Amino acid sequence: MSRPRDTEATNNEAVTDDVAQETETRKRPEGIKEAKGLRRGGGEACMEALDKIWAKEAFDKEKEKAKEERFMASEERFMASLEVEKAALDL
Repeated sequence: MSRPRDTEATNNEAVTDDVAQETETRKRPEGIKEAKGLRRGGGEACMEALDKIWAKEAFDKEKEKAKEERFMASEERFMASLEVEKAALDL
């Protein structure tokens, strides 16, 4: 004996209907999504962040270059002092 399903809702259908009603009633008013986007900054904020990162990267490269130049200068002074010491010992 089969029972007709379309005359009364099953438990699953009742839950789905309740969830659908809750979703409809809790729907956000217009403009909330745009307001959230403005708070996050949108694409402009991302570009500003990338610009800051690139500027820092360029600054770090300049800093590293200056550090390397200082190291090479100290290395040259050390090699020169070795040559002077070697010349003094050869006398």
